[in-house]
Amino acid sequence: MYYCWKYHNIKPSDYYNMTAGEKTILTAFYTIEMEEMKEKAEAVASTGICPAMALK
Repeated sequence: MYYCWKYHNIKPSDYYNMTAGEKTILTAFYTIEMEEMKEKAEAVASTGICPAMALK
C-alpha cells in the first residue's frame, strides 16, 4: 500500500475500498513494474558506468 501511495498517488483509503479483483490486478502491475525496474538496473550495472552518469 505504501508503494501505491508514494509512487502512484493511491491513497490508503482508495486501496482499502478496492475490490479483491482490483487489488489482484494492482498486485500484478506491481510485479511487472518491479521486474522492469530490475531489468533496467541490471542493464545499467552491466555497462560498468556509474548509474548517475547513465542518466545524463
